Amino acid sequence: MDKIQEILDNLNRDNVSIDDIEKFLASGNILIKVNAIMAIIRLNIHDDKIIQKLSQIAQNIDNEPRVIGIWNGGHFALAALKFLNTEKSETQYKQISAGLKEPQQEAVERLLIKWPQ
Repeated sequence: MDKIQEILDNLNRDNVSIDDIEKFLASGNILIKVNAIMAIIRLNIHDDKIIQKLSQIAQNIDNEPRVIGIWNGGHFALAALKFLNTEKSETQYKQISAGLKEPQQEAVERLLIKWPQ
């Protein structure tokens, strides 16, 4: 089995550890990165290191590769911070959102509405 497909399957089956997810957030493969972000939401992971990694990805929103339509890894990371709904993630979400240009803010707002469940 292809290694990337194996990773994606494990992420979609929630067969991963927090350490695995942290490693996948640093992946250069956008599909792995975004599937890791979606697993964080499904598993409701509130780990401080994971929230920090999401914040770093979100702060790099202008340089993240697109994954679907107008959205990139930064949009997914920022939306994940909002969905985690912890004090730290909400603070990060607000700080990062406040510094975005309007088109980026609108893209994140649309993603929050259309988030794949």
